[in-house]
Amino acid sequence: MARNRKMSFEEEHQRALDFLNDEAALAKMVQEIEDSPDADPQLKADLKGKTFNEYLMEKAEPLRKAWNEVAANYKGHY
Repeated sequence: MARNRKMSFEEEHQRALDFLNDEAALAKMVQEIEDSPDADPQLKADLKGKTFNEYLMEKAEPLRKAWNEVAANYKGHY
């Protein structure tokens, strides 16, 4: 009988990275979301015609811009 041990942060992080690099798994997940009657309608609309990585990059764009703006404002302050 296998025990369920808690994964370390590093293990969880690596597992997430492995999943995000698995195009087949991501495509399957997107298809399951699109096919699910219980999935959020907005999420379904946002995913339509995109890969999951495209969706993530689109959602991350405002954060990336804000990060770059903050970094630019603090240049030379270290």
